[in-house]
Formats: sequence, C-alpha cells, structure tokens
Amino acid sequence: MCLAAPARVIETTGGEALVELGGRRFRSLATCDEPIRAGDWVVINGGVIVRRVDPERAAAMDRALRTATTGADAGDDRRGWGEERRG
Repeated sequence: MCLAAPARVIETTGGEALVELGGRRFRSLATCDEPIRAGDWVVINGGVIVRRVDPERAAAMDRALRTATTGADAGDDRRGWGEERRG
C-alpha cells in the first residue's frame, strides 16, 4: 500500500529533490507541474513528488497521519509520523 505524506524540500537538483520525511532524508523524483524549491512542502506518494502544498496543509496531513498510525490524538506527540517509538 502506498501512502501519500507531506515532506519538506531540502534541495533540488534537476528532476530530483532531497526531501525530509519523518526525520529521514531521501531523494525523490520531482514530477509535478509546479516549480519546487528548497523550503517548500510537498506531498510524496511512492517516492514521487505529487504536488506542492502550503505549510498549514502539510501540518494537517502530518497530524492526521500520526493519529492514524498511533491510534491516539497526536496533538502532544512531537515525533514525525514516520519516526519509531523509543522506550
């Protein structure tokens, strides 16, 4: 199952972008029609940037994903949704 998730763009190079998602950085294909720049928030699905989103939308998506994956209200959970629980 693929899950679309918000990520922050760290840098762009050609048709790729270095993004940060859940505390991890990786390269993603930048295939959307919009220009992508460092600092932008984007939606990633299957390792591909689908679209750019505003920071408020990205934060709302992150809260929803954390709530769905932890089964609890994520309002006080400071971990990114993709980060592992410790201890």
